[in-house]
Amino acid sequence: MSGGSISDRRSSGRATVLLTATIGGLGEPAKVIVRNLSAQGALVEGAGLGPDASGLIFGSNGISTSGAIVWARNGRSGVRFDEEVNYRDGFRSIPAPDRRSRPRSIRPGLKSKPLSHGERLLMERWATSGLTALGD
Repeated sequence: MSGGSISDRRSSGRATVLLTATIGGLGEPAKVIVRNLSAQGALVEGAGLGPDASGLIFGSNGISTSGAIVWARNGRSGVRFDEEVNYRDGFRSIPAPDRRSRPRSIRPGLKSKPLSHGERLLMERWATSGLTALGD
């Protein structure tokens, strides 16, 4: 690699994501995890992806394009797309969280209510049995 770091050569924004994708054209299609995505490429995790693999097809959440793996290291690979894609299309099938709904607590509420006659007798018996056991 020549001239500057990878981040210096990037010409478009990148979105940090956690999506699945399929990369075909390398024999058996490989399932990968997409860690970030841009108009020109993606960072993917997956076994058996080596550098210089060209002629592959990348598909994830409505995005389908051809490209090449340009680097591979420690189970991660950089995919460069042959044509720019609208990577935000990949987010359309992910529903936005509903900010109005709140989780309903399943814990019972603590309420103060008077003891019944039977509960009072049970408590008195329990309290006095402890005193007689101590010898008072």
